[in-house]
Amino acid sequence: MGLDICHCILVEKDKNLVDYHTVEDFENNIEFLDHHREKIISEDSSEIIYYKDIGHIRKQVYEDFLKEYQNNKLYFRKTDVINFKKYLKADNPENQASLEKYFQENFIDNFQENESIFFISY
Repeated sequence: MGLDICHCILVEKDKNLVDYHTVEDFENNIEFLDHHREKIISEDSSEIIYYKDIGHIRKQVYEDFLKEYQNNKLYFRKTDVINFKKYLKADNPENQASLEKYFQENFIDNFQENESIFFISY
């Protein structure tokens, strides 16, 4: 199973970007989408919005997170990100502090509501 934990922001289309969300992905937060309407692009009969990663972790979590977080659901509240920190599990116990520090700096400290998106893809 692939597992990616991402903190991203929406951006204008750039030739170097390949990652995007569809407008339908924002169904649980239309207000957020309205705030970023100018970034919506019609492409291949879909409406999409490009994003760039601010923080990214591959795997390194306890599976208990599955009880609270859905696959590919977009989360917009900082409290959801803070809560997720308890599920971090480094591959090597000696690296736990480093993993938690990275998460704190790249997911929590720079998460801005109405600008940031948090999601897990598995």
